[in-house]
Amino acid sequence: MMRSRVDDVTPGVVAGHPESLLGTRQRYLAFNSSSGVSWFVRKDVMLKNVQANQDRTLWVDVEGETPEERRAILNALPWCVSIPSTVLDAVAQPTESDVVELQPSLAQYAHGVLSCAIDPLYGTVDEAASVDEENFSSEAFDAARGFVWCSVLITEALIVTMHDKRFLGLEEVVRALEMRVNLADTTGLGCSTITPSIVLATLVAYSSEMMLPDPTALLSEVDCIDEMVLLIAPGERDQPDLLRRVALLRRRISSFRGLLYLKEKLLRELVTPSMRGSFVAGDMLHVMPIYKDALDKNTQVAVRLDDARDILNQANLNFVTGVSMRMSQSSANMDFKMQILSQVAVICLPLNLLASIFGMNCEVPWLAETHPNLRAFWGIVGLMVGWVLLCSIPTIRHILHGNAAKPIVPADS
Repeated sequence: MMRSRVDDVTPGVVAGHPESLLGTRQRYLAFNSSSGVSWFVRKDVMLKNVQANQDRTLWVDVEGETPEERRAILNALPWCVSIPSTVLDAVAQPTESDVVELQPSLAQYAHGVLSCAIDPLYGTVDEAASVDEENFSSEAFDAARGFVWCSVLITEALIVTMHDKRFLGLEEVVRALEMRVNLADTTGLGCSTITPSIVLATLVAYSSEMMLPDPTALLSEVDCIDEMVLLIAPGERDQPDLLRRVALLRRRISSFRGLLYLKEKLLRELVTPSMRGSFVAGDMLHVMPIYKDALDKNTQVAVRLDDARDILNQANLNFVTGVSMRMSQSSANMDFKMQILSQVAVICLPLNLLASIFGMNCEVPWLAETHPNLRAFWGIVGLMVGWVLLCSIPTIRHILHGNAAKPIVPADS
């Protein structure tokens, strides 16, 4: 059975003093196809181990070194191919994440950067670096969000990874590789089934899976918003609260979707024809299924986030439709009232003209002390009352029936 070693220290001593490893910032890993994983806390011991086992060393992991120390380690490693200094500088001090670049001509090496989730058990916040605005880079921004960049340099014989902090998925990668070694020893296939390309594929798959968000709570909140959006009453409390919730959900979905887009883009680059024609993803039996499985998991979560975004957009549209409906109802009620007032004005207009004509041109007897007969006056008053009663019947019926909304599409007669 494969066992990990830390500078040739026995497992019992390591188990008795776990704080000696957890508190150490620098840590080194060397994966040997015959002896398994070896952990080191001293750089010189790790380099001696790699030099002594050049043919069997497949993976070297460096944690917590400065860019200058990383460059020195890269220069000291036994590379079987010629690697330009610019590539070594890019690996020692990366500038962008979730990218993989293959050598254009001979395809003897490839380098890239993976964004991984910092392990909360070992991650420490560098407060001095976090407040240094002058040196605030993309890597520092991702570190503030809980991500760490892992630089990768791979050839046909060796893969080297470098990162500042321990990330989620690293121990799973180590265990998966040890299981492959144990299976190869059991079946008698030897170490031919384990190559640096398999190490890279396993690292990409586990680091991507550890960064996949759980959309269950997000989908539950989106469903709640979709159910309550039509129950929001107009006012200064309900509507701003709903809009604030929608804005926060949009921001979370956008953040998760952007992260998944970078991972999906990286995985699609690793399965392109140029990568399949090289040593990076040329193993269609072992490497390609790992990439495809990771891409499928990423796509499933991305589809669920897209569904959540569509539901949120529909809920927002329902809210806007509800507001427009309330405005239309208010406009319709005001139009109904204006129609009643217009009908009343039409009824009163002839009476106003009649009173004006008689008042200006002729005298109507309306006092019994001065006129013996008031039939003309009461005749005019009766005529006005009859006119008002007769013309008010449609208006009263209109008021009693209310403002009945008509269908948008008239029914066929």
